[in-house]
Parts: sequence; C-alpha cells; structure tokens
Amino acid sequence: MNTTRLLSAVLAVALLIPAHVRAASPAPRPSAELLARALAGHPALTPTAALWAERDGAQFSVRRYTFQSQQYDDLARRAAPIDDLAADATRAIWVERGDQFGQVVALDLASGTVTQLATLASASGTVALDGAQWYLADSRGLQRFSPGKAPELLSPLGRRPVAHGGAVLWSEEQFGGERQRAAWRLLLREPGGQTAELAQQLAGYGGLAGYTLTDDAAFWSFAGAADAPGLVRFDRASGARDVVAPAAATLAATPGTLVWSAVDEAAQPLEWRIQRASAQGIAPVIDAPAALAVEGLLGSLMLVSRENDGARELLLLNIDAAPVLPAIPPPAVALQASCGDPLACGQVRASGAVLADNGGRWVMRGVQFFLPRYGINGKSFWDANYAAAAASGEIDFWLERAQRGLNANTLRLFVDLPYTAGGASAVPTSYATLYDFARRAAAHGMRLGIALHNSADWAMTPERAAWIGGLLDDFAARSALPLIAYLSADNEINNHCGAGNDCFDRRPGYDDAGYIAGALEWTAQFRAVVKRHAPVLVTAGISSEVRDYDNTRAAFDYLRPDRSGRRLLGLIDMLAPHNYSGGADGVIDDLRYAGYAGPIVLEEFGYPTDPRPLNPSWTEGAATCRQMPLATACRDTAPFFVATNLAALRSRSYSGGAAWMLADVDEKNRADACTTQRFDFWTGLFASGGAYCEGGTATRAPGAPKATAVQVCRHYGGDFFACDPSLVVRARLYLPVARRWPGAWRRQKQTRHAYAYLVCFHLCGGLDGI
Repeated sequence: MNTTRLLSAVLAVALLIPAHVRAASPAPRPSAELLARALAGHPALTPTAALWAERDGAQFSVRRYTFQSQQYDDLARRAAPIDDLAADATRAIWVERGDQFGQVVALDLASGTVTQLATLASASGTVALDGAQWYLADSRGLQRFSPGKAPELLSPLGRRPVAHGGAVLWSEEQFGGERQRAAWRLLLREPGGQTAELAQQLAGYGGLAGYTLTDDAAFWSFAGAADAPGLVRFDRASGARDVVAPAAATLAATPGTLVWSAVDEAAQPLEWRIQRASAQGIAPVIDAPAALAVEGLLGSLMLVSRENDGARELLLLNIDAAPVLPAIPPPAVALQASCGDPLACGQVRASGAVLADNGGRWVMRGVQFFLPRYGINGKSFWDANYAAAAASGEIDFWLERAQRGLNANTLRLFVDLPYTAGGASAVPTSYATLYDFARRAAAHGMRLGIALHNSADWAMTPERAAWIGGLLDDFAARSALPLIAYLSADNEINNHCGAGNDCFDRRPGYDDAGYIAGALEWTAQFRAVVKRHAPVLVTAGISSEVRDYDNTRAAFDYLRPDRSGRRLLGLIDMLAPHNYSGGADGVIDDLRYAGYAGPIVLEEFGYPTDPRPLNPSWTEGAATCRQMPLATACRDTAPFFVATNLAALRSRSYSGGAAWMLADVDEKNRADACTTQRFDFWTGLFASGGAYCEGGTATRAPGAPKATAVQVCRHYGGDFFACDPSLVVRARLYLPVARRWPGAWRRQKQTRHAYAYLVCFHLCGGLDGI
C-alpha cells in the first residue's frame, strides 16, 4: 500500500469506527499463550474465558482457559468430531458431526450438564449463540431457535451465521456452473426483523473469507473475488460503507477495534500479517511465516490459529503487548533443492503433512498432459495413438514444453482401464506404452500421476484388478516404480451423477447413500489392489465447485461416510481437491479445520482462455496480464484466477499442485467452432496452433505460452525470461554505457539492454509502463 492509500485508510478508520473504552481484560502471560495443539473446528471467546474443542486421541475434548486464574479445564469429552462451537458467559453449544445426521449439543457452564438441543438434517452444520437465542445452518437453511417457540426459518439458503445483540449476519450461495464462481450474498437481519442485503459478489469457494458483527457495524471480505473492494465496514445506523483495507483472509471486531489477517506476498519469503484498526489508525499486530487465522477478539485479547505440521494450533495473544509467537520447528523432512532423476530419488511417499522421496521433501509441480488432437480423455495413451505421436515427435515436443516451458516435475494423465464392448474385452493402453512415456518423462525430470477412473462405473472387475496389479508389477520388474508419483482411484469422485451436482449430497429423489457406497467400495478395492503390488500412493480427486444441496462445502466429501462408516479420508494416502475459481485457500482451510493433517495437493487448477470467449472471464486479458495478473485491468481474466490459486499454493500447506492443462485441444478447429462451439475448459496453458476465432485467445503460435502458462512457469521456479520468451526489455540509455548482460540473459533470442529502471520489475511485478 502506498503512503497516500495508507493515510486514506487510517483516516477512514479513525472517522468511521467510534472510540469506545474497551473492557479491561487480564493479559495472558506470556503475551502469546499456546492453548491447544490439535484444535478442532472454531473456538469461542466469552467475557472471562476462551473455549475450544481439541482432538484427544480418538475422542474430542471441550476445553476452557480462564483469563483471571489462567487455569485450564476439561469441560466435556465426546466421541463425535466437533465441527463448530459458540459460547457466552453461561453456556456453550457445538455441532457434532454424524455419519448421516449430526447434532447440536449444549453445555451449562455452571452445572456442567450436557444436553442435546437439535438433530441436524445433514451430517454437519454451523451455529451461533446470542443470549437465549441460537442459530443453526444445515441443509434446511438458517433457522433461529428461541425459548418456548418453534424454530423459525430465516433463509432456506443461509449458512455460517454470526449473531450479536439480536441481529444475525449470514451468507448465501447461488450455483454459478461447474468449475465457475458462485453468486454470493451477505445478509443482515436487524433485531426489529428488517433484512438487508449488504453485498452481492461473484466469488470462489466459500464465498466470503470472513465477516463479523458489532453493536454499530458489520465487516466482511470476499474470497477469490476479482472485483471485490476489499475489507468493508458497513455502518448499521447510517448505511454508509467504507473500505478499511485490502482483502482480508480472516477478521474479528469489537466496538472500536478491528483485526484481520492477510498474506504479504511482496515479502520474501511470504509473510502473514495481522493488523489492527482503531481510532488511533492502522497498526501491525504480528508477522509470521505461517498462515494465521483470526478466531476472535475480546478487548486486548485475540484468538489466533495456525498450522503446525498439518495440525492446527490455537494461541491467545495480547495485542497490546507486542506478542511474539512461539517458533514452529521445520518439517522433519527438509525441502530438497531438486530431483533431476526420479529413479535416483526413490518412491514418493507421505511423511506427516508433506510428501517426500529419498532426496527430501517433494513438492508437486504438475500439469495435466493430453495430446491436442485427442481431447480431454484417455485416448492420448491408446497404444496406436501414442505410437503415432511418438514417431512424429509430438510426444517429445509437448514433454519439452512441460519441462522447459513450465519447469514441471509431474505429468498428470488419464488412462483408460480395460472394458468390455460387444462381448469382447478391450485393453486400450498397454504397460509398454506407459513405460515408454514414463521413461521419456523421466529424461525431463518428471514423474507420472495417473488417474485410472473417471465415471460412475464402480465395478472392480477381475480384468481391471489384474490390469492395475500388472501395471505395477511391470514397472517394478523394470525397477521403474519411482516414475509413478501416485495413482488416482478417480479423477473427481463426487462428480459423476450429472449436471455438475455434488454427488455426495442428499437431495430429493436421489440416492446419495448408494452413490457414496459405490464410490467408497471402488476406492477400497482399488487401494487393496495397489497395496498388494507396490508402495505407491493412492488418492482420489474431488471437485470443489459442484452444486451444493446440503449446505456443506465439497471439501468435506472426504469425510462423508458410507453405510459401513468408511470415509475417503481413511482409504487414500493424500487428498487431491480441484479448484479453478480462486478458492484454493478456502479448500485447504476447510480440510485442516476438519482435522486432516496429511498431505494435500491441488490436483487440478487453472482457468480457461476460450478461443471464442462466450464468458468475458475466459480470456488472457490485456498484454500486461502476463506479468501483472493481479492488476486492476486483469481482474476477471484467466491470469487473475490462476495467480490467485498459485498464491494459495505458496501461502498454505499444499504439497504442490497440477495445472489444467498443458495445451489447447484441436476441438477449436471444428468447422462450426467460431459460431456454435463452447470451449471453456478445453483450453490449456500453451497454444496448439491451427485456427482460432476472432476476439478469442490472443496467443496462437504452436507451443507458445499463454498468460496463464507464464504464471505457472514463474511459480514452478522457471527463469523469468524463459517463462515468457516474447518479453523484450525496452532500451533506455540512462546509464553511461550500455552493455550486454552475462549468462542466461545473453543467451535469450531478444536483445536486452541495461537501463536504470530494471529494478522496477522486482518492485512492481512487471514491465508495464517503464
């Protein structure tokens, strides 16, 4: 933020947030107190204590830390996972996740009596507490519960309620299409019953990063939204709105004070920062190298959670005492510099919250591999198709683009399993084809991630089982197992029931239990086959942007049980969510809040650059978006959303990811392509040449990197000019003598001259305007 913007923000906060005298609260000793090492769900603050749920072996404990006495108490022990908790001075309520239907439980803090308040209509939900009233959001929507009254439905779409002083704030989602942003609304119901829409925005997974309510104001910030204004304050009396700061990750407020967390991507390495706004202005509270989430605020006391080796810790900070967080030890597996030869580095394995091989911690830098002529399917690796492409040099051309053009270390691919057609068995892909491709990829320093299922056919036939086992045996016999990073039991296991629906969701007329049972039985059998033959990692992908029917976000599909209580979480070695619309940070946050502490890869991310842009977002944007994708002019374009998810890969505990996809497919060359064909996700990071429609994709030369490829390449560690060979630094002779630059720069095809403003590339994020 420049000086003018900072002063403006300070003045806005000073004018708009009244200066109240805060209630005194004893400071914890020391200024940063570690309360919990295995936080479950969200904690709560009361006037005298902090309460939270903590994983305790196979059980969960509800615990309390009292400020005055600085004592810890175990208030209750529960067998069911606790997803959400709210509390005040007299009671605590929380949601316990169930296999089919969860429940809301209340604890009287004086007597210690535990009672069940309600049964959920779904496996989980969220709650808010406001005096005698409490609120529940589940698959029925948002309900208010008052003593002596029947539950009142406030909104059939309402979720994540925040209640205070008789008012309640909540969000709603309207499905925007598979792999697209949703339309999100934020609504406020005042004590008198008037309901107002505070904001409406297209946004990514989860919609809003955070929102909260005080006596006089509401605050919010959207997640993964290209044109959202930032962290907004709404004055409840006047209706005035003001932007307090750029977008926040999490936030909390009391009258007179607002705190929020955000990542500073300009810092090297990345730094998370919590700031405070009050009548005195904006001031930093704390900086940290790990992701920080603001969980609550009471006077000068603030609850913060952070990740430590996949688990979430809860800390209590005194924001008036310059708190210093206890250090997080580095992962037991050190990050390797590189692995140029996958065979020499051994098998990829799970190690706590990270992936590793014999060379150390391994971070996936992947891309989805299809040959342009065959489209998005497994046909690229049908034996005859592959043999022809290998003979023509096409395979090696695109391998070079993946490695030198992106600096990738993993190729993700679809491979068709054996099937029966007309009474005869067909085996489209042989072991020899996959080994040949793996060997060629390894020569470029890349492993394979192979998705072996992409339909709702859950039959593990003897032919399929034999083929999967035979594949691993064949690679083992060639001493080539390390060339397979992982096998996927299904590309998007929650997305095979049509129309972009979340197939793990309960909805009228649909048997979700039957679908889940089939999907999990397939995964269990798939895992059993793999583990009998080789120590290869097994995963299953989920789509995070499918239609939500039960008010439970898609990342939680990994936790949904079948009829026998099995969950995907227990059947796979790492989680592999997919996200396109800038919501990757919310996806991993959900999984960590749910208590998963293992490796997570963002197995698909990207955004289309449509040859015919039927959607205004499906473009490369202006030329400057290649280098400055987060600039105002680039909002709502493919580079913006790719850069947003890459920021999540940098700032959250992902073990890497795989970009979708390597190149455009030749569907764009159909005769009716420019009049009727809809492309969207049939477009990739590199142009494949051929015909393009007017007004569509700007980059068209065969093998040329699009603006999205430049972002992925830079994130994967590629040389700046190698990532975008079209870049030419314009000469400005401010120096006494122009000279040639040594090394890699001299070897570029373009002539580059020294000039005084070269440092602006590092400071400004690009070369625009110099």
